[in-house]
Amino acid sequence: MSEIQRLDPDNVDIAALTIGKAFANDPAFHWIFPEETSRVEKIRRLNLVAVKMGLRIGHTYTSQGGKALAIWVPPGRKISGMDMMISGMVTVPFRIGLSPFMKFGSIMDESEKIHLKHMTVPHWYLMILVVDPDLQGQGLGSDLVEEGLARVDSDHCGCYLETSEPGNIKFYESFGFTVMEHFRTEKGGIDVWAMHRPNSD
Repeated sequence: MSEIQRLDPDNVDIAALTIGKAFANDPAFHWIFPEETSRVEKIRRLNLVAVKMGLRIGHTYTSQGGKALAIWVPPGRKISGMDMMISGMVTVPFRIGLSPFMKFGSIMDESEKIHLKHMTVPHWYLMILVVDPDLQGQGLGSDLVEEGLARVDSDHCGCYLETSEPGNIKFYESFGFTVMEHFRTEKGGIDVWAMHRPNSD
């Protein structure tokens, strides 16, 4: 297993760039950022907020100095408006453009409704899992999932995630996740799979 540790705040920029590179071919981000030449950079700018939020409220773990990353939100912890503001969300429309920001918000709103519909008991939420494309296929993502699930199991509760990349479904199924709902967003027509791994007890 690769060495896994909490993300060092000094590596926030590296982690955000990893998200940008890893999500460059994700269907949702293709719709949000149709211009290919700027897509990685704009995903990076957007997800600087996610990384900072993960450090603030979640359990943010990495290997390879930020080039493999998992952000987990613990049971009972909600992302508040204050959390988003402190993490820099208020500046995002200026950094990526208003239209992409609105597109991103529409996907998040629809996904959150599905999340709340299915998950009515305390649970862990795997908000982000990424590996730099140059390092994929080495088991780094699997190591991060296994590390996180050990914490989930110690809490005796389930966990939840969403993915808009169909190729991820079998990967997560190998760790005991199952698809709770497959839905298509009203705006953009993005396919999203909501997945759940139950309490291991």
